[in-house]
Amino acid sequence: MKFKLVSNDYSKVHINTELINIYTGRYKPGTSYDLSITRRQAKKSTPMRKYYFGFVLPPLMLKVGHSVDETKEFHKQLKIRHFIDHPDFLDAEGKPTIKQDEWGIWQNVPHVFRDESTLNISVKKIFVDGVRKIAAVEGVYTPDPGE
Repeated sequence: MKFKLVSNDYSKVHINTELINIYTGRYKPGTSYDLSITRRQAKKSTPMRKYYFGFVLPPLMLKVGHSVDETKEFHKQLKIRHFIDHPDFLDAEGKPTIKQDEWGIWQNVPHVFRDESTLNISVKKIFVDGVRKIAAVEGVYTPDPGE
């Protein structure tokens, strides 16, 4: 679990121990933990990624009952839903290359916004538009990218 901290004018950090104790309360008493502090790096982002993660995904997640902490998992499920029948992700026999392994973990799910993504920009736009349609069905307003 990651906790975000900000230092004050004297480079001192206030740690929310109550939040940390809620998280560690899930484990057995006496459990050992490793704590590391790293300086936050600025993320590179494209306008489409900013729009998707800033204006499309959060209101949809709140509407269907997910917290913002579950963004990564929710986004992955949307990718699976969208790309499982996509023609670019079918093998020679017409079966999806995106499938669950024996432990139920989804394999071969494409990256949409990462640097490693090999998807064409038009495929990314179709994905974002598909998520916007899901939001519309749920009654969530998502602004147009130019708004």
